[in-house]
Amino acid sequence: MTYTITTTIVGHGETKQFIESPTGDGAKPVDVSIPAATTNKQVNVAATRANLAAVVLYASAAVNRCCSPQETIELAAGEVRKWTSTEGAGLAGCPFSGNLTAFYLTNAGGSAATFKAWLLEDVTP
Repeated sequence: MTYTITTTIVGHGETKQFIESPTGDGAKPVDVSIPAATTNKQVNVAATRANLAAVVLYASAAVNRCCSPQETIELAAGEVRKWTSTEGAGLAGCPFSGNLTAFYLTNAGGSAATFKAWLLEDVTP
């Protein structure tokens, strides 16, 4: 399985597109609605950090995304964060410092939000 991740930069009179195509054999998509005024909605998802080939996180509204048992990552409305194992920092740049067991999602806003995550693992490296 291959994810195609495209980043477009527009500025200084030009448009530049960068395409990354990480591959793996274990996709773990997450697509959940988080009701308004929700704290720590648990969404179970297991991923082994060492096997991750790509991570893409998106929120339609401001969301705090906490991972068990470690990080808290804040996403602004409409924000996309991505990481691939082929980036310069390699695994050191991964947004998770350990294995992932669940997302804990907080939406302090007055309307529902959508949280999406695309996790791609290479479970048979």
